[in-house]
Amino acid sequence: MAIGEELSSIDFQSIIGGPLDAVVQAQAQSAQTSVDFIKAVGFDEDSNEPTMVTFSYMKAVETKDGDGTEKLLGILENSISEVESAA
Repeated sequence: MAIGEELSSIDFQSIIGGPLDAVVQAQAQSAQTSVDFIKAVGFDEDSNEPTMVTFSYMKAVETKDGDGTEKLLGILENSISEVESAA
């Protein structure tokens, strides 16, 4: 069998496409998980309004304490992940 015939018999689509497809599917699952998290935590189930939290805090330096209202998603750590490398 000649070298050209050996190379043409290799299924490059499966060798290259399989891992690439797996990375794309993993990225899609990660994105969907992030969407599900944002919908579950960041919005009220009934009204679809953003989940708000009210808080108060004591300032260490100033004499006046503070308070505020903020969207819950605005104070949570970014939970969105992505595939950086498939190596």
